[in-house]
Amino acid sequence: MARLLACRSNDARRCVPATVQTTIRAHVPHRESGHSERSTPLPLLLLQGKDVPDDALLALRRSPRVQLFPAPELGPKAAAFSIRTARATVVATLRDPLAELVFVRTSGFIGPLVLAIDAKYADFVEQSAAAGVLHCLLMPVEPSALESLIDVIATLPAATSSHPALELLLDAIDRTARRRGSVVRLSQREFALLHFLVQHGDRPVAVQEIHDYVWDNQRDSGAREIVDVNISQLRKKLARIGLPGAIRTYRDFGYGLASEGEE
Repeated sequence: MARLLACRSNDARRCVPATVQTTIRAHVPHRESGHSERSTPLPLLLLQGKDVPDDALLALRRSPRVQLFPAPELGPKAAAFSIRTARATVVATLRDPLAELVFVRTSGFIGPLVLAIDAKYADFVEQSAAAGVLHCLLMPVEPSALESLIDVIATLPAATSSHPALELLLDAIDRTARRRGSVVRLSQREFALLHFLVQHGDRPVAVQEIHDYVWDNQRDSGAREIVDVNISQLRKKLARIGLPGAIRTYRDFGYGLASEGEE
């Protein structure tokens, strides 16, 4: 992973602008103790340096409590995904962790950040919280350390563009729906419709309410037919990612998402 600033390790802190430090601290949630969400995998964005071996992250990749989304490159789409969908972003690097932190933050990744670093930088762990890092792991990642991390991440607020029970993730930039590595692209109306249903969890929504939201309050005597057609198209696309029964029909009322996925 390339670095934006060429700083020597012992001088790296001088290269962190005050505005970046303020932004970092402002986006690190207050840690509170709470019940962990063990039933649903947590969506994590992974930024893995090219020199980091996969074995160093084996515990993370094998954990049933997380769903990893590797980013092929740093860019606007990955940054948007980290903010809107991922519960946290994991940066795995063998380089100086503070310099990498500066590079990632100035690239637009402002959400909760986890650093997986080389053991030779172990001294940075104690300083990571002050630098605005949610959690710091030493590579190779140990299962016990990973469990502690996941418990912390589970206390963070879930993204509004995800439905944990269905393991459904929405990406507003690409207008896609994802589940367990499968992805399908949606039209603008389909995405708006699905996003509206996700916002309501598994609660049913009236047809007219759906129509007013997706079609911007345009009154139409054929609202039900319009919604029905789009629901039918959306169901076909969700079936491609393993969710054929994700949308339920509530007779003479409307539609809602199922409380759990069907295989």
